Amino acid sequence: QRVNLQEDIEVGGYVIPKGININIPMAVTHMNAKYFGENPKVFNPARFIGDSESSKKARSSLMQFGQWTRMCVGFKFASVEIRAFVVALLQQTSVHLENPEEQGTGDIEAGVLQPVPKFRLVFKNFAS
Repeated sequence: QRVNLQEDIEVGGYVIPKGININIPMAVTHMNAKYFGENPKVFNPARFIGDSESSKKARSSLMQFGQWTRMCVGFKFASVEIRAFVVALLQQTSVHLENPEEQGTGDIEAGVLQPVPKFRLVFKNFAS
């Protein structure tokens, strides 16, 4: 939520009076095909991966936790929860390549070194 502190302004043909609160619903902005490609309502994490202009635009437009100094405190909580989940998973399972003979090269996607081709993993519970 923001407040227009300066003066009355016009945006897209609408006048926003000085002193008015402006609320930008992130859920609505995340459904904009201009930034998230065709079918933005469809679950498709692949839209954020790679170096294409559309992938870069989608990554830079996603603000699920807000941005910078106004970032939601839930971001840190979610990060800790993910780490706790991974630790709990690795304490109870072993992880192996589905095909240990498979070789690949590396490629950077979304700033992370990714194997090419993608490797399939098998998780085995220590109890079994």
